[in-house]
Amino acid sequence: MRRSVWGVLGLVAVVLLLVAGVLVYATSPAGEGWILQKGLSIANAQFTGKLEAGAVDLRLTGVTLRDVKIYTPEGELAAEVARVDANLSLLPLVGQHVVVRSAHVERPRLYLVQDERGLNLLRALEPREPKPEEPDTGRGSLRLTVKDFRLEDGYVDFQAEAAEGAEAQHVRLEDFDASGAASYAAAKVAFDARLEATGGLALPVSGPVKLSLRGQGEEENLSADVNLTIAGLEAVARGGMRGMSDLWAEIQRVSLAPETARAFVPTYPLLVPVTLQGNGQKQGDVARTNLEVKAGKASVHLDGSFNLLTMRSDGVSLKARDIDLSELVENGPPTAIVANLSARGGGTSLETLDGDVELTVSPSKFREQPLGPVDLRASAKDGHYTLSHLRVLVPGASLDARGQGTLDNIQLKGSLSASDLAVLGQTVGKLGPGPALPLSGSGALDFQVKGPLRTPAMTASGTFSSLAYADTALKDFNLKASLPDVTQPLSVDASLVVGELSTGGRTFQNLSATVVTQDRDLKASVSTQGEVELNLSLAGLVDTDQQGLAVNALTLAYPEATWRLQSPSHVRFGGGRIEVKPTLTLASDAQRLAVQLLMQGERVDARVDVGALDLSRLPRAFVPESMGLGGTLSAQLSAKGPLSRPDATYAVSLADGRFQQYTGLGLELKGTYVKDTAQGTLSAQVPAAQLNADFKVPVQAVLKRRKDELNLQVELSRLDVAEVMKLANRPEPVKGQLTGLLKVTGSARDPKLEFTLNGQGLEANEMLPGRRPLKPIGFKLVAASQASDGTLDVRLDVTDLGKEAFVTLDTPFTLGQLIAKPPTADEVMRTVVALEAQLSEVPVRLLARVAGFRGRGTEGTLSLKLGLNGSVLVPQGQLELSAQGAAFNGQRPLDARLTVRGEGKDTRMELTAQQLAPDGQKRPLMDLSAVVSAPLGALQDPDVIGWVPFQVKGRIHPTPLVDLPGLAGEGSPLPQRVKGLLSLELNAAGTPAAPKIDLTAGLQDLGIDEKALGQARFHYAYANARSNADALLTSPTGGTLLVETQVPLDLSLHGMKQAPDMNTVPLDVTLRARRFDLAFLGGLHEMVRDLGGELEADARVAGQLGAPTLKGKVNWKDGKIGLMGFGSYRDIRLALDVTEERLQLQELFARSGSGELKLTADAKAQRGTFELTGKAHLKDFPVVSDDQLLAIVTMRADLKGTLQEQLVNIRDFNIAEATVELPEIKRKDLQPLEKAQDIVLVRNGLLVNKRRKPATPSSTTGTGGTGGTGTAGTVEENEQEEKPEALRTYEVHVRAPNRIRVRGSDVNVEVGMPLNDVYISYKNEAEIFGTIRVIGGRVDAMGRRLDIQRNSEVRFGGPPLAPYLNLTAEHNNERENVKIFIHVRGQGKDFTIEPTSEPPMSETEIYTLLATGRSTLERNSGASMSAGAQAASVVGSLVASQAKQALSAELPLDVFSIEAGDSGGLQGTRLEVGKYISDKIYVGYTGRVGEVANERQNSNAVRFEYQFHPSWSLEANYGDARSGGLDLIWSKDY
Repeated sequence: MRRSVWGVLGLVAVVLLLVAGVLVYATSPAGEGWILQKGLSIANAQFTGKLEAGAVDLRLTGVTLRDVKIYTPEGELAAEVARVDANLSLLPLVGQHVVVRSAHVERPRLYLVQDERGLNLLRALEPREPKPEEPDTGRGSLRLTVKDFRLEDGYVDFQAEAAEGAEAQHVRLEDFDASGAASYAAAKVAFDARLEATGGLALPVSGPVKLSLRGQGEEENLSADVNLTIAGLEAVARGGMRGMSDLWAEIQRVSLAPETARAFVPTYPLLVPVTLQGNGQKQGDVARTNLEVKAGKASVHLDGSFNLLTMRSDGVSLKARDIDLSELVENGPPTAIVANLSARGGGTSLETLDGDVELTVSPSKFREQPLGPVDLRASAKDGHYTLSHLRVLVPGASLDARGQGTLDNIQLKGSLSASDLAVLGQTVGKLGPGPALPLSGSGALDFQVKGPLRTPAMTASGTFSSLAYADTALKDFNLKASLPDVTQPLSVDASLVVGELSTGGRTFQNLSATVVTQDRDLKASVSTQGEVELNLSLAGLVDTDQQGLAVNALTLAYPEATWRLQSPSHVRFGGGRIEVKPTLTLASDAQRLAVQLLMQGERVDARVDVGALDLSRLPRAFVPESMGLGGTLSAQLSAKGPLSRPDATYAVSLADGRFQQYTGLGLELKGTYVKDTAQGTLSAQVPAAQLNADFKVPVQAVLKRRKDELNLQVELSRLDVAEVMKLANRPEPVKGQLTGLLKVTGSARDPKLEFTLNGQGLEANEMLPGRRPLKPIGFKLVAASQASDGTLDVRLDVTDLGKEAFVTLDTPFTLGQLIAKPPTADEVMRTVVALEAQLSEVPVRLLARVAGFRGRGTEGTLSLKLGLNGSVLVPQGQLELSAQGAAFNGQRPLDARLTVRGEGKDTRMELTAQQLAPDGQKRPLMDLSAVVSAPLGALQDPDVIGWVPFQVKGRIHPTPLVDLPGLAGEGSPLPQRVKGLLSLELNAAGTPAAPKIDLTAGLQDLGIDEKALGQARFHYAYANARSNADALLTSPTGGTLLVETQVPLDLSLHGMKQAPDMNTVPLDVTLRARRFDLAFLGGLHEMVRDLGGELEADARVAGQLGAPTLKGKVNWKDGKIGLMGFGSYRDIRLALDVTEERLQLQELFARSGSGELKLTADAKAQRGTFELTGKAHLKDFPVVSDDQLLAIVTMRADLKGTLQEQLVNIRDFNIAEATVELPEIKRKDLQPLEKAQDIVLVRNGLLVNKRRKPATPSSTTGTGGTGGTGTAGTVEENEQEEKPEALRTYEVHVRAPNRIRVRGSDVNVEVGMPLNDVYISYKNEAEIFGTIRVIGGRVDAMGRRLDIQRNSEVRFGGPPLAPYLNLTAEHNNERENVKIFIHVRGQGKDFTIEPTSEPPMSETEIYTLLATGRSTLERNSGASMSAGAQAASVVGSLVASQAKQALSAELPLDVFSIEAGDSGGLQGTRLEVGKYISDKIYVGYTGRVGEVANERQNSNAVRFEYQFHPSWSLEANYGDARSGGLDLIWSKDY
């Protein structure tokens, strides 16, 4: 016994030692680590997600966990806690009482996401293997007490995906702290809890959060109090229960601000806060409530009771008062709606139903439409039911119904009338929480319900002239339907007729649909006409339970195909189940479509097979013929699983596909779509390319940036560029081959990219014509994600383009970032990138061809190195551009090097160039260096660049003009004969706002061919908004010309932002010339073709650029000048002397042709005004325009006037004598040579003139227009508006007291100025006012003399080219005793010519009389012609008139007539020429070409006619056939 006791004690001791050892190990760091890993392993084996913990601290009375994290199955963080600490009391555990002395949770974070997969935290904690339900073992005796609970710095972020088109919900709670205590006893289901919490709501609206909760209870006796505040929502309530038959609740206050409600429900309509208070209780089977809701002035009160067992009420009332919609909703109408609802009675079935209900809503208005009244009265008693009255009146529609009956027979009639459904849709949108309904139309619908109450019959008929919802519109809608039993919908007989249905951009006309059921046989048909022709017919047998249809026949026909049912099928529905079984198969020739379906609840199991579908036979109404679809399509698709996210298997193939101009298309697609992951293969081919792809893409994960694995590989095995260009209908003849490979792998959140594109044999020689074809090039483009950080890098290598050519780009973007949130343009501009580019020894010939230059002699190479770091806005880097032996268009080869460095605080640029001299040595051509004291990024800021210091130094070494780039070769702007040596030095410094410039240039040995022109020197300096310049020209004879100028003009950046008015720029120019030969300046401007003579000058030009003044002496002798378009002048002598007191033109003499011009003038200063007198003498002086002689003028005139700074007034220009001789050769109107806007002139590959920016139309609408189509003004009008106001006006008053003679070969006129005053003004444009009247004279036309009447005149009223014409010319024909008047009336080019006569004649007769001297061309008269050759005769008269002018001295002809022979050729052609000696005597000759005289007809004859009386004439003729005659003719005209 003693040994047994000791044995037991020893065993206990051993157990205690083991327990103590385990506790010691468990609380040690090693033990804690082992326990943590073991616990995590067990937990992770249980959950689909992942659990992590950073550390665990075990002690005898508690545990502490740190850095606890929970991840979803996809690896996304769902929750984390920084620290969890719990302290226990051990002794109560003996009595199954868990006492937690304290429980602290620090920094808990919940990142909750609700999507189509459910809540992420629940998915993370979902068991891997669901456990079976455990049997109920009773309540047990466990007790739990938490004495001190604290939560600190909590955070909850909840995001819920919304349906398509709706806004996603995002709620965020921050700074959440909570404290409390709780106890629970399982045996009695007793609890006692207290919780106090505070925090802040950040999203979707900000505001404080406060919660106070207290509750206690045991068994079924519970009570609780809650006080909640959440950013605009306040709730104070309490409630409890005393057994299941006694419950109560009291809402002391609930208030909701509209901003808070709208943050959670964006369509919440109310604008005012809503408050709620009241109470409710359930005692036994009776529930009672008393609630009051207020919103602004409106109130709603609910009061009543309801017995849940007997389903009866002693009375329920709902009263609404003072509802003003203008106060409650935005843009609501003013209303004062009052509504009352009262109900009493009830019952557990239709048979026991007893009671009445009454609803009234007072009338109001909404947008001038009635809103209300609403009146409903209904009752039931002793098996009799009555709907006494139902009337609902809303804007745009109304509903009326009434009826009565018993359980066995009920009769109800009603009607719906819609006057304007668009108003109803707007009303629903305004009063409801959503947008307005896109509803419109008008019509009426009548309905009737009759029969047993449980299975009544229903009939309906309606007509709508129009009915539309969204983009679906119907016209002339008619409906008739009869349903014998509303519980059996397949027993319906209905017909539907629609005149026109428009939907989806298509129009269906004459749509008709019918459904007829006899017994259980159902037949249905649908047909349309017009743009869409479609016929559908169906026949089947309805199941006895009305929940299925056996389909026996089904036909779908349209013009391109007819589909028929191949075997009977069955469609079952009802009880939440839809099933198509056996397979429903339609076929059209070889085409086949099969459908099998089972859908029950929220699950689906379906399969669709498409076989040999001919795409060319798709309905043209839905697939336009312009798409050119063709080919054979086969597909198999099956879907199984939840209706919202089914798993699918698919296979699609296309053979011999066609689309528009693309043919030979092929496609093979096979894959699955399981758990939002698409996986499969793709093969596509066209004649020009082959594409293959393997993919495994988690679609939702990509869209939502999850961590699901992604794998995509696309291979372009070949692509023929030339074939692709043909397929795309592109004209560019580009050739070559492309291959490529695209790989995207990794997680959907951060995928990795590998992309390679190779090009071989690329050429475009036909686009870049030249003497030698260009060598084909190749390239390799690689874009890949970096393995370290996933950022994208790009590299392009080009082969056969110089020695080496590549570009690399390193970006901070990852593919995942670009997919999730593509950067904006501003973000791209600010993104820091690294760019490197290099081109080595690229032939200049290749670059010239690509740029479109066609110059000859293009040689040399170009090289480029570019290194750029930073962003586009703040770049840093270096550019090196060098040329070796570069020559273009015949230039001498040169070596050049350009370096730009933008690193650090300065930007530096250096340019050096050397040119190969004729002796083979390289000589320096130019040097240029520039330093800008700012980084490159600062130069892009317009507010900074003006104040950036800079320094520029440049030099052009002495170089022949023809060797300068741009001045040599075929495209040179200088004549090839020009010679000279140019040198230049430039120094500039300061800032763009205050620059300083110094420029010196020299030209030595200037000449043309062997003729020396001398030399020139030019110096320009700018500082302090003032320009100083001087130029010295030295002629070979030793003469000099010195020009010095000072111009105070601000040329800084700020000064040039607003274009200065150049007319007001002050001017100060000094001119000194000593024996200077002006030939030096000949040809410098295209207007001055020739210039010569010797110039002596000592003068100064001052004033303003728009109104300069001259002082000094100018002498020009032995001068000559040739002006393009205005002729040449020689022997010029000019002597001009200008002082402050006097302006004296001592002599201006010039010769041109055989004429000469002399002009003298003298102006003396008198009280600030120069009084001017002068004389002008022209003798046979030619006036030339467009290099054509206009007239030869002889004139003698005097002039008097005044000269002022702003006005030159010649108040008296007196023409004493003037004669104008017009040339014999008429002026030719040349075609204008303005360049067309759509033609670009190129010389040797270089633009002759740069394309000008088109004029911007004025933004001011013209007065002649309306709306947005008013005239904006022509370019000329805009230019006139932009011209600055002229600073000087010129006025000339012309007098001509004597006649001015105008003479020519066919004109001799004398004109005068009746008022002796013609006024000429010029400011911005020339204007002439006054009248020039014809004193007498004549003109010759068509061989006739026309005398101009004395009252004829030309009157000027402004524009010189738009005078008012009023001219009348008279011709008197004595033979016909007719006077002809030609009247010319109009303005400028818009004039009319009107012939009249005395006595009156037609225009044809007048022109015939002018042409022939006779009013009619009578047979056998000297001027007659056959009817077959009238056109030739008219032409002959005009030719005769011209021949008369040319041969007037030799052959004065009046008649020249040609009459075609019968054969239409020269044989037999009759020629007549003649002259009217007077209006009564005519002598003529007639000859026939190619005919020999015979006895009956002369081939050559002479004719004499004499008309001695209007009705009597004598005619005689004689010819080479010795045939003649003498006739006396009497005639009379009717």
